[in-house]
Amino acid sequence: EALPADALRGLEYFNTGHYFEAHEYLETAWRDEPRDIRELYRAVLQVAVGYYHLTRRNYAGAQKMFNRSRKFLDILPPVCQGIELAKLRQDMERVDAEMKLLGPERIGSFDRSLLKKVEYHF
Repeated sequence: EALPADALRGLEYFNTGHYFEAHEYLETAWRDEPRDIRELYRAVLQVAVGYYHLTRRNYAGAQKMFNRSRKFLDILPPVCQGIELAKLRQDMERVDAEMKLLGPERIGSFDRSLLKKVEYHF
């Protein structure tokens, strides 16, 4: 089934590196959806918030959101409504590992090229 307009807009913002805006649209899609599929939007928005914190050099905030997003990604299939969640999780884990290597003192040196797009197909 097609994703709602807010979810699509959130993915577009995510893929252009506008993580705060991505969160806003994905949160609206999550709140408006009464069915269990809402957890898909929640999973992606949690990663977006983690990336947002990372780009703002908020190590603790990014770490908290990556940990939170894992529990949502874990309950979903590898591909859900065309969104490649296994790839998103793999990308997030790579980001988290690099962030941990840098530590809070050097988070400003994070290589933003590691922040990959969400892959999806409709």
